[in-house]
Amino acid sequence: MGRYRYSAAVLVMFTFLFIAIVQGAYAMGGIGWNFILASPMEGVVVNNGEPVEGAVVKRTLHWKESSFEDAVVTTSAGVFALPERTTKALLWKFLPHEPVIKQKIHIEFEGKTYLAWRYTKHDYEMNGEREGRPLNLLCEIQAETRSHDITEDFTYYGMCTLR
Repeated sequence: MGRYRYSAAVLVMFTFLFIAIVQGAYAMGGIGWNFILASPMEGVVVNNGEPVEGAVVKRTLHWKESSFEDAVVTTSAGVFALPERTTKALLWKFLPHEPVIKQKIHIEFEGKTYLAWRYTKHDYEMNGEREGRPLNLLCEIQAETRSHDITEDFTYYGMCTLR
Protein backbone atom coordinates (compact mmCIF):
# COMPACT_ATOMS: atom_id res chain seq x y z
CA MET A 1 0.00 0.00 0.00
CA GLY A 2 2.89 2.36 0.70
CA ARG A 3 4.12 1.86 -2.84
CA TYR A 4 0.78 3.07 -4.30
CA ARG A 5 0.79 6.10 -2.03
CA TYR A 6 4.29 6.94 -3.32
CA SER A 7 3.14 6.46 -6.95
CA ALA A 8 0.12 8.71 -6.41
CA ALA A 9 2.33 11.42 -4.89
CA VAL A 10 4.72 11.23 -7.86
CA LEU A 11 1.80 11.38 -10.31
CA VAL A 12 0.37 14.46 -8.57
CA MET A 13 3.80 16.12 -8.54
CA PHE A 14 4.37 15.46 -12.26
CA THR A 15 0.85 16.65 -13.07
CA PHE A 16 1.48 19.98 -11.33
CA LEU A 17 4.87 20.26 -13.01
CA PHE A 18 3.32 19.58 -16.43
CA ILE A 19 0.59 22.17 -15.85
CA ALA A 20 3.20 24.75 -14.79
CA ILE A 21 5.31 24.10 -17.89
CA VAL A 22 2.30 24.25 -20.23
CA GLN A 23 1.02 27.47 -18.63
CA GLY A 24 4.47 29.04 -18.86
CA ALA A 25 4.85 28.08 -22.51
CA TYR A 26 1.34 29.33 -23.25
CA ALA A 27 2.00 32.64 -21.49
CA MET A 28 5.12 33.14 -23.63
CA GLY A 29 3.16 32.42 -26.81
CA GLY A 30 4.87 29.09 -27.40
CA ILE A 31 1.84 26.83 -27.53
CA GLY A 32 -1.83 27.13 -28.32
CA TRP A 33 -3.84 27.49 -31.48
CA ASN A 34 -3.96 30.67 -33.55
CA PHE A 35 -7.39 32.22 -33.77
CA ILE A 36 -7.93 34.84 -36.48
CA LEU A 37 -9.72 37.77 -34.86
CA ALA A 38 -9.46 40.01 -37.92
CA SER A 39 -8.49 39.23 -41.48
CA PRO A 40 -6.05 41.47 -43.34
CA MET A 41 -7.75 44.53 -44.75
CA GLU A 42 -6.66 46.95 -47.46
CA GLY A 43 -8.32 50.13 -48.52
CA VAL A 44 -8.17 53.62 -49.89
CA VAL A 45 -9.32 56.77 -48.10
CA VAL A 46 -10.56 59.59 -50.32
CA ASN A 47 -12.14 63.00 -49.79
CA ASN A 48 -14.39 64.04 -52.68
CA GLY A 49 -12.61 61.44 -54.80
CA GLU A 50 -9.09 62.69 -53.99
CA PRO A 51 -6.65 60.47 -52.02
CA VAL A 52 -6.21 61.42 -48.37
CA GLU A 53 -2.60 61.32 -47.20
CA GLY A 54 -1.78 61.05 -43.50
CA ALA A 55 -5.17 59.90 -42.20
CA VAL A 56 -4.89 57.60 -39.18
CA VAL A 57 -6.78 54.32 -39.55
CA LYS A 58 -7.37 52.74 -36.11
CA ARG A 59 -8.67 49.22 -35.58
CA THR A 60 -10.07 48.03 -32.25
CA LEU A 61 -10.99 44.40 -31.58
CA HIS A 62 -12.83 42.92 -28.60
CA TRP A 63 -12.81 39.17 -27.97
CA LYS A 64 -13.90 37.63 -24.67
CA GLU A 65 -12.35 39.94 -22.05
CA SER A 66 -9.45 40.97 -24.30
CA SER A 67 -9.03 44.10 -26.41
CA PHE A 68 -6.54 44.71 -29.20
CA GLU A 69 -5.74 47.94 -31.01
CA ASP A 70 -3.50 48.89 -33.89
CA ALA A 71 -3.22 51.80 -36.30
CA VAL A 72 -1.71 52.71 -39.65
CA VAL A 73 -1.32 55.95 -41.60
CA THR A 74 -2.49 56.35 -45.18
CA THR A 75 0.08 56.86 -47.94
CA SER A 76 0.15 59.73 -50.44
CA ALA A 77 -2.22 57.59 -52.56
CA GLY A 78 -4.62 57.27 -49.60
CA VAL A 79 -3.83 53.57 -49.26
CA PHE A 80 -3.81 51.69 -45.95
CA ALA A 81 -3.22 48.05 -45.03
CA LEU A 82 -4.11 46.46 -41.71
CA PRO A 83 -2.49 43.07 -41.12
CA GLU A 84 -4.21 39.91 -39.96
CA ARG A 85 -4.71 39.94 -36.20
CA THR A 86 -4.44 36.63 -34.36
CA THR A 87 -4.30 35.49 -30.78
CA LYS A 88 -3.37 32.18 -29.21
CA ALA A 89 -5.74 30.17 -27.07
CA LEU A 90 -5.28 26.82 -25.46
CA LEU A 91 -8.71 25.53 -24.49
CA TRP A 92 -11.06 27.39 -26.84
CA LYS A 93 -10.15 24.98 -29.63
CA PHE A 94 -11.99 22.22 -27.78
CA LEU A 95 -14.78 24.05 -25.98
CA PRO A 96 -18.01 24.49 -27.93
CA HIS A 97 -18.78 28.19 -28.27
CA GLU A 98 -19.86 30.82 -30.76
CA PRO A 99 -17.04 33.26 -31.48
CA VAL A 100 -18.01 36.90 -30.97
CA ILE A 101 -15.29 39.27 -32.17
CA LYS A 102 -16.29 42.92 -32.30
CA GLN A 103 -14.36 44.87 -34.93
CA LYS A 104 -14.30 48.66 -35.26
CA ILE A 105 -12.25 50.83 -37.57
CA HIS A 106 -12.15 54.60 -37.25
CA ILE A 107 -10.44 57.08 -39.54
CA GLU A 108 -9.03 60.27 -38.07
CA PHE A 109 -8.68 63.10 -40.56
CA GLU A 110 -8.41 66.88 -40.04
CA GLY A 111 -9.43 66.66 -36.39
CA LYS A 112 -12.54 64.54 -37.00
CA THR A 113 -13.16 60.86 -36.43
CA TYR A 114 -15.19 58.81 -38.91
CA LEU A 115 -16.61 55.33 -38.39
CA ALA A 116 -15.30 53.28 -41.30
CA TRP A 117 -16.26 49.73 -40.28
CA ARG A 118 -18.19 48.09 -37.46
CA TYR A 119 -18.75 44.35 -37.68
CA THR A 120 -19.14 41.35 -35.41
CA LYS A 121 -17.21 38.34 -36.67
CA HIS A 122 -18.58 34.92 -35.70
CA ASP A 123 -15.74 32.63 -36.81
CA TYR A 124 -11.95 32.30 -36.68
CA GLU A 125 -11.49 31.83 -40.43
CA MET A 126 -9.27 33.88 -42.73
CA ASN A 127 -11.55 36.34 -44.56
CA GLY A 128 -14.51 34.94 -42.63
CA GLU A 129 -15.94 38.45 -42.56
CA ARG A 130 -16.70 38.12 -46.27
CA GLU A 131 -17.15 34.37 -46.81
CA GLY A 132 -13.56 33.84 -47.93
CA ARG A 133 -13.11 36.90 -50.15
CA PRO A 134 -10.43 39.49 -49.26
CA LEU A 135 -11.41 42.69 -47.49
CA ASN A 136 -10.77 45.70 -49.70
CA LEU A 137 -12.46 48.98 -48.81
CA LEU A 138 -13.09 52.32 -50.44
CA CYS A 139 -13.59 54.94 -47.73
CA GLU A 140 -15.06 58.24 -48.91
CA ILE A 141 -14.83 60.75 -46.06
CA GLN A 142 -17.98 62.53 -47.32
CA ALA A 143 -20.01 59.29 -47.50
CA GLU A 144 -22.96 58.61 -45.25
CA THR A 145 -22.36 56.21 -42.36
CA ARG A 146 -24.87 53.40 -42.92
CA SER A 147 -25.50 49.64 -43.00
CA HIS A 148 -24.05 47.62 -45.88
CA ASP A 149 -25.00 44.05 -46.75
CA ILE A 150 -22.19 41.54 -47.09
CA THR A 151 -24.66 38.71 -47.61
CA GLU A 152 -28.33 38.30 -46.89
CA ASP A 153 -27.47 37.39 -43.29
CA PHE A 154 -24.45 39.59 -42.55
CA THR A 155 -24.11 43.36 -42.57
CA TYR A 156 -21.52 45.87 -41.46
CA TYR A 157 -21.97 49.50 -40.53
CA GLY A 158 -19.74 52.38 -41.61
CA MET A 159 -18.86 54.84 -44.34
CA CYS A 160 -16.65 52.49 -46.36
CA THR A 161 -17.84 50.26 -49.17
CA LEU A 162 -16.44 46.85 -50.06
CA ARG A 163 -14.73 46.57 -53.44
